[in-house]
Amino acid sequence: MNKTNIIKTIETNGFIEINYPDRLKKVIIRSFVNWKNFCALSKDIKEKFIFEKNGGYEKRLKKDNYDNKETFHTSIPGIKRFDRMKLLKNQTACLFLSDASTILKEVLPILENFTKQVEETFIIKKILSDIKKYPDCLSIRYIHYLPGNNISDIIGQPHVDKGGFTLHLFEDCDGVEYFWKNLWYPLPLNKNKTVLFGGLQLQLITKNSVKALCHRILATKKSTESGRYSIVLFTNFPSKPYYNKSVYGRSQNFPAGFNYTISFSEFTKMFARSKKMSAHEIS
Repeated sequence: MNKTNIIKTIETNGFIEINYPDRLKKVIIRSFVNWKNFCALSKDIKEKFIFEKNGGYEKRLKKDNYDNKETFHTSIPGIKRFDRMKLLKNQTACLFLSDASTILKEVLPILENFTKQVEETFIIKKILSDIKKYPDCLSIRYIHYLPGNNISDIIGQPHVDKGGFTLHLFEDCDGVEYFWKNLWYPLPLNKNKTVLFGGLQLQLITKNSVKALCHRILATKKSTESGRYSIVLFTNFPSKPYYNKSVYGRSQNFPAGFNYTISFSEFTKMFARSKKMSAHEIS
């Protein structure tokens, strides 16, 4: 098995950093501004974007056993659904959705390069072809963690993502941490780069070689005062087995790093037959 530097790095460090092409960087920064403007709109306008399987707006609160945040999940089919509903006529509300469509196109070379190396290294088929075939296997989650916490509070519970791999496209402040070798470390924050790390599906198909990275979000001085905005891209593998959430529950329920030391035979029991994941099932 000949491993590229990218595969060696993600195995050793848990993640890789990838430089942004200029066009992608510009649209991501613009999308952040437009998402922030969306969050400032009235509750009535935001709630018109009803959450369904392929995306929409949600507000979740800690009192309901979730993180305090509002989110918008979207994919190409989700954008088309809102367009058919004529919701995209609200210019302020929908600029970030137009950006999301552009991001999903511009990010493809990064996704293709990584998935090709995974396929060649581990002799796996139908990752790249699925990404091209199923537009809803790529989804963007816009997140706004609400202000009002104390500095260093955990505002995003430790968890691993359940899909193939994740790209942290944008963070407006630090506070993201990853768990590695029994310690928490700050995840690099660089406006010129994206951070890519594996989810449970990638750990499965690489037979525990690439670990799903455990991560969490801490409150900072900035986020306690004005909230925290981020943009994340999820990739799932529709033809591969998926984490069985209905049996094993949310990954937030497991101790940090539970998947780092588990045997592969035990790990495989946590998966069921392949299917397309809904927005809720990815992370």
